[in-house]
Amino acid sequence: MAITTAVYKKNINNVGVWSGADVINQLEEAFTGLGWHTQDEGGHVVGITTWQGGGTSIDQTYATFDVEGYHSGVGTGAIFSCYRNSGGILEYVNVNHCGYGYTGGEMITIPAESIDAPAGQDIILYPFVHSAINGAVSYAVTCSHTSTSNFSVAGSDRNGDFDAAYHLITIKEGDTITFTNAGSASQFDLYIICGHHNSLANDLNRQIVPNVINQDAQHNGGVLTWTPLRGQAGEYALRDTNYYLGSGQFEQTNIIVQPAQDNDVTYPVIGTTTGFYDKNLLGYNNQEPFGVMRNVIEDGKRRGVTFSGFKCEDGDTDIAYGAGPFYFPFNYTDSLAAPDDSYLPNRPVTTGQYYSDMGHGYPHRWSGQYNVDLVSSAGPYQKSYRNPLQGGSVYSESWGYYSATGNGSYCIQTGNNTTFQLDLNVFRSSIDPNFAVLSYRAPTLSATNINGNTFGTFFLHKFDSNLWDLDHVFLGSHTQITREESTTTTEPYINFRTFLTGTSDLSATNSDFAAGSALCGYARYHRNYTYDDQNTFIEDYYMSMTHPYSTDGEYALNGANIHTYYRSESDLPEKNGYFSSQGSANNTSIGSVMDSNAVLKGLPLSTCMMPVPYYLPDDFVMIQFYYGSVNANIQQGDTITVSPSEIYTVIAGSYNMTTDNVTRGVLFCGRKV
Repeated sequence: MAITTAVYKKNINNVGVWSGADVINQLEEAFTGLGWHTQDEGGHVVGITTWQGGGTSIDQTYATFDVEGYHSGVGTGAIFSCYRNSGGILEYVNVNHCGYGYTGGEMITIPAESIDAPAGQDIILYPFVHSAINGAVSYAVTCSHTSTSNFSVAGSDRNGDFDAAYHLITIKEGDTITFTNAGSASQFDLYIICGHHNSLANDLNRQIVPNVINQDAQHNGGVLTWTPLRGQAGEYALRDTNYYLGSGQFEQTNIIVQPAQDNDVTYPVIGTTTGFYDKNLLGYNNQEPFGVMRNVIEDGKRRGVTFSGFKCEDGDTDIAYGAGPFYFPFNYTDSLAAPDDSYLPNRPVTTGQYYSDMGHGYPHRWSGQYNVDLVSSAGPYQKSYRNPLQGGSVYSESWGYYSATGNGSYCIQTGNNTTFQLDLNVFRSSIDPNFAVLSYRAPTLSATNINGNTFGTFFLHKFDSNLWDLDHVFLGSHTQITREESTTTTEPYINFRTFLTGTSDLSATNSDFAAGSALCGYARYHRNYTYDDQNTFIEDYYMSMTHPYSTDGEYALNGANIHTYYRSESDLPEKNGYFSSQGSANNTSIGSVMDSNAVLKGLPLSTCMMPVPYYLPDDFVMIQFYYGSVNANIQQGDTITVSPSEIYTVIAGSYNMTTDNVTRGVLFCGRKV
């Protein structure tokens, strides 16, 4: 069967300059054409209203437990990070993965035994949920004071206008309320906290509301904003840095959040079938665009979805790739400013927005269990303050460092010829439509060989295998098709470089992997409980047997040197059982009857993997060739005719085009006819 092809173009006919943002948009278009974008089911947990329980562990200190719980509603899949401090005390509970199908107001129980708590010390928590609420209203309140014993609020709420000291303010879930701090004294910087409280130090350590924007709103004009979500109905208090608003500890400005009506609440899905699940064309520092695709590998499996991330780092246009089975697309914390997620560098470290309890950690990040779904160094949490631009967030300046590839380390290359047209060519199997090869090419860039204008060529792993169960592992790996680019080489080859994991920490000689990646079963494990950093990927070298090599012994290459069967009586070298100088009196020959140069079909994902988890469909092949003309300029898209009913299009190649007045090497091709 013939493959199908498509091309997605940027900077057509060299009319301008393309950028990393164009690369991300181009990938988005290609995956739309493949039909691989998907949306989720909505109902995502983005924070916790209250939690209690957990007790003290006598065995576990400085320990984080990433666990699910039993719930009273219909939601599923939410994971919570529960941290014990140096004394074994449960110090905070965060949302790790948002799950789906939750409706807010549900009670979730985390069993004591799953967090090493004493019997009967289950965690009971109430989440709040990403939601849209009809009939919501916006209110503005001005906060003033003339002394530490005189504080007033003026504005409006669900009950009308007010101007009074220590007023009870009433709003509903979905309403937006802003507090403008018109005071002039520093002890009146403002926070919103849960319930009635008398000690601000305790409030900030445990009870600060995580989705309030600009907690610690500064005096002389600071603005604090809050939109309660579904599940946040309850009682709250407006507090200041002087422990209380007024001369007495019980003189407080309280906030009542009423529940929204069920028929007014909707739970938006994330993602579309025509675009990335999460995308930002500015990203970190306004120069690191990214897109994250929700790619369904095996529907109905817990880890059957892979979130594949593509990012152009450091103002470059090459692509760093990362992947994981769970992804958190929201920003409801105040560590980054909505809506553009730009960093606020002047916030004091001690202020409440950096405390992690009841929130969701970094926004726009991989999520799941450390060392299984993502590497530990890319985790979304750390006790108390942590720089929101570090770790596993795609907004992080170190994102590529914790992904499968970095910007300069085995990236997917676009060529960086930004003043020339950039094509993203897609070659899709008709036998297995889940298999497609993507390749970058600059068609208007003059080239004397395929390597002069054809660049990163790769395919994502999107296949089932009877070797694993995607309830327990995930398929976050990918393969890049590289090649020897010199056209004077004596060792033409095409290399399948198969990356084993979606994220890895290569900061030391040995590495942390996301060990839940399905292909990590093929990785060598080091005695210090890390993976060999030389084994983040496995390589297969398909050598050209049509060209004589000039060194003794085996080819000087890493990985597996694949020697494909080839015989020719007429083409040098003579693969006929006897190597001799042509025309020698002692020359012997088996004869042309045994000549063989078969089209290689059924290519394994890797010959180094046993058992082989996947074979490329037969409409993608490897072809060795010997062309009797020097300097033949073979390009991507050229065709090779085996017979009138068997014609192939060139995707990638490696060949010598100068020696012995011929052109010979090896080509990776897709079947055209």
